[in-house]
Amino acid sequence: MMKFGRRPGFPSKGMFGRTPARRTPAGVAEDILKFLGDGKLHDLREVAKRVGLPERDTEKVLNFLMLGGLVEKGVRITDSGSDFLKLPI
Repeated sequence: MMKFGRRPGFPSKGMFGRTPARRTPAGVAEDILKFLGDGKLHDLREVAKRVGLPERDTEKVLNFLMLGGLVEKGVRITDSGSDFLKLPI
């Protein structure tokens, strides 16, 4: 007779913990804008470390934000970027 269910010694569902949810580009952009909200000048390495992404990926998001006029090279938030953070989402 065959029994159904978990075999002895087989790991339980919760043993490996939860896998982190994939971050959206919009979420990363928001995290960057919040970090830059202090108005100070920051470098790419500092921003990348803060948002937990490789510098290459962080630079892509920063370039997008620069095209939209939300951040300046160097990297600093603009007045438009500060206004964007105040919008209700």
